[in-house]
Amino acid sequence: MNKLCISTWNLERPTRSGRKNEDIQNVLKKEDSDFIILTETNSCINLSEDYPYHIASQDLSSEAHPFSEGEPGILYQKGENRTSIFSRYPLISALNTRNDNTNACGDFQTPFGVIRVYGTIVGILGRRQPFLDQDFENVITDPVLLSSEVPVIIAGDFNLSFADNYMANKKMKQAWADFCEMKDMSVLTFDIPQNIDHIVASNSLAKRFSKINTSIFNPDKKLSDHIAVRVALCN
Repeated sequence: MNKLCISTWNLERPTRSGRKNEDIQNVLKKEDSDFIILTETNSCINLSEDYPYHIASQDLSSEAHPFSEGEPGILYQKGENRTSIFSRYPLISALNTRNDNTNACGDFQTPFGVIRVYGTIVGILGRRQPFLDQDFENVITDPVLLSSEVPVIIAGDFNLSFADNYMANKKMKQAWADFCEMKDMSVLTFDIPQNIDHIVASNSLAKRFSKINTSIFNPDKKLSDHIAVRVALCN
């Protein structure tokens, strides 16, 4: 069976001494995805044994990163970063984004051709303005997405539920719909209730598969305050 699996999960800012770290890593390995996009994460969450290819947004700890103008004054611990992408498939190249403090992007060689994977948080302060709008603008105007000639996967914490009124935002939902129509993409996790972490994919990629199966893990939110989502594209 041909299958491509993608997972995304917000880890609620784990620390190096966190008691949940081993459990988080074991859960992620058990899900057995090809791409794992983590948000609010830390370099202490290391999946390199099973996922040899890894890119990440900037290390935001104070000793590693002087904040640029306009960044919120959040104190980050050692090793913290907002977005990481782990892959079983070879990384061709890591790509700069409009905001490398938040986003990570790379082209990967897969059995289905080259795929561009873009990890993000839309709303680094949750639903509070102006970062929700600014982060979204950074995504939809990012040259690495607008100029891509290969299929794209966008995944991460959108701070928006599409399926119901849980953290609903009509303006943002319509904005995502407009962007997806323009780029010929679909929100594959659209129908998952009470979920704000999503996976979006180019229709040119999704249409190569006969089935799109979605599932969740961490449903009780014991390891993080977010459920995690997984999409399996299958033939």
